[in-house]
Amino acid sequence: LKLPCHLSAILVLFTSWGRTAATAMSQAHRRSMLAPLGLLAVVLGLTSWVAPAFSAGVRAARMAAWRPSSAAFAGSDVGFDKGRALKAVAAGEVQLQQAGPGEEDEPFIKPALWNTPVFRAVALVAGGGVAGQVLPFAALMHISAFGIWFGTNVWTTFFAGITMFKNLPKQTFGKLQAKLFPQYFQLGTGCTAVVLLTGLRLGLPAGPAAASLACTLANQLYLSPKATEVMLERYARQNKGLKDPEVDKKLGAQFGKLHGHSSLANLLALVGLVAHAAALAARI
Repeated sequence: LKLPCHLSAILVLFTSWGRTAATAMSQAHRRSMLAPLGLLAVVLGLTSWVAPAFSAGVRAARMAAWRPSSAAFAGSDVGFDKGRALKAVAAGEVQLQQAGPGEEDEPFIKPALWNTPVFRAVALVAGGGVAGQVLPFAALMHISAFGIWFGTNVWTTFFAGITMFKNLPKQTFGKLQAKLFPQYFQLGTGCTAVVLLTGLRLGLPAGPAAASLACTLANQLYLSPKATEVMLERYARQNKGLKDPEVDKKLGAQFGKLHGHSSLANLLALVGLVAHAAALAARI
């Protein structure tokens, strides 16, 4: 994890040196050389900060899904000492019991306004618009945003999702997708907004990118969250042993409809990206 930070520092220094050494070049030429290096330095710097935080969050989430079921922790501080807890488990003094159905899905706090899907969608679109209309090196931003989202969409749709579906238990797969999809569609919204606005500056047709953005927003704001809500309700009923043919049939039909529309919207977003790629390739 130290490597991105070191690379970022090196690129920053190299960018500063290049700015001094290139005084004889035209301003446009210097910008075209230095802007990519500066952008890469920023990305690597953010990576060196985000990666440890993400890793720590994953570890915390895994630990939170387990709790001690033995009275050996009662009245002691073993539960707050990771080393002692692991030794107690290894010695057989404590047994770990997985959290009950639905416990890990209970919200810890009520999300603030800026943590809601609508606010995030507006922020991503607005941020992409500002970046596309104001920041320099529009062509670099356009290619980067398009490549990131196009590759992510193809990988998720045709490789990662199918592989996980075939190799994970149904509920594990569903709960994993419930965590991945919000990030997936947020990435798609932000990248497509950048593609759309920088494309306008570059004289590219806006229709395919706009259609792709609309489909991704539909998934981010309604289809995916609603499908996830129905899916988790079905899992909760299954884990509690609740059986009602009428209710189960209704939930199954509702989930199937939402999942189908979500998959279709994601596919249409990909079609829009392919159409945009054709317009982009015609410029090369």
